[in-house]
Amino acid sequence: MNLLACPPQNSSAFVRMWLFGDRTVLFTGGVAVSRNHRFSLGVDEDVGSTLIVDPVEKEDQGRFTCKIMVEEEINLSHVVHVVDAFAVKPVRSDVKCVEML
Repeated sequence: MNLLACPPQNSSAFVRMWLFGDRTVLFTGGVAVSRNHRFSLGVDEDVGSTLIVDPVEKEDQGRFTCKIMVEEEINLSHVVHVVDAFAVKPVRSDVKCVEML
């Protein structure tokens, strides 16, 4: 899971837009524009609005930008680097663990 913050707090009167890359709009205000269900919005008491990416995938690497629409537009960007994706697989049931002496 990745949480990307977009302060300021207590700015519910302002419209926030979340974008991925240069053009892909994810959210406008609280409305989802993207159909990707891995992206959602949350609120953190310490940092205000957050974009939640869960689960993070390799294709999520790039720039996420929060635009706060006020008289003078405010942009806050986060660059996400996905270093390595991994998966946990169960051990085969026919393999027995033995104690090492």
